[in-house]
Amino acid sequence: MGIVDCNVCGKGFRYLSHLDRHIRTHTGELPFKCPICEKRYRQKAHLDNHFQCAPTGERLYSCGICGYCCFSITDLHCHRDTHLDGKSHSCPFCRKGFLWPGNLKRHIVRHIGEKYFQCGGCAKEFVNSAEKKLHCLKYHRTQIAVKRK
Repeated sequence: MGIVDCNVCGKGFRYLSHLDRHIRTHTGELPFKCPICEKRYRQKAHLDNHFQCAPTGERLYSCGICGYCCFSITDLHCHRDTHLDGKSHSCPFCRKGFLWPGNLKRHIVRHIGEKYFQCGGCAKEFVNSAEKKLHCLKYHRTQIAVKRK
């Protein structure tokens, strides 16, 4: 839980402003309006994005959920995935879900056990350089050069 919680769904937030923005998902309030086409948005950032794209006259693709604009249908499909409640890519080993296939690929490495990064101080092995770096900072108080196997 966060510092402030939504009284409708219980989701927690660190900042009151984030809670205020979230509440609009429950109320349906769309306070930000485009002065050109009068399309309305829940967040000012979505209006800013729309307004930046709208006057160009180029063919744009727009998200029907939040108004996000982009110049390719591929980008729109990638963006739409961010609105999925469930994760569309699941790990075959533990069934953990991921929104993006790249995140799933990085996760699977943990199950396979391939460790390509070795600590130069104690020879402990890691699945990625970030984990190796944290280890070196914590246990050796330094960033020992990455040894790639």
